[in-house]
Amino acid sequence: MNLKRIDVIYDGDCPICRQFVLKRNIEQNNFTLNLINARTLTPAKIFEYSQQGYDLNNGMLVLYEGKHYYGHKAMRQLLKLSKHKNKLQSIFEWFYSKVNSPKFYQILVKMRLLLLLLLRKKKI
Repeated sequence: MNLKRIDVIYDGDCPICRQFVLKRNIEQNNFTLNLINARTLTPAKIFEYSQQGYDLNNGMLVLYEGKHYYGHKAMRQLLKLSKHKNKLQSIFEWFYSKVNSPKFYQILVKMRLLLLLLLRKKKI
């Protein structure tokens, strides 16, 4: 069996981000999931991603089949490749797929930044 690899670079200190990526049921769909906490990346790697146009404070990054998916597109790609059994997340995913808007993703990012502020966590 040939497994396809998916790298997900996300904020491991954000409880919402952590729950979202950990609840993905990707491995059961013949993928190898590699979760990377952006806070463990070297400053050089963070700079490299920023030079490519990816601000990890404003969106997760998914690397799949040689392509980069960032922010809203990353979330859409993860939703497309995975399913789970949690009813609450199913409702969120249904709603997100119906809205399917980068602007809605930016609202989620702002909520994440507010949550990090309340938790006294620094940006990446």
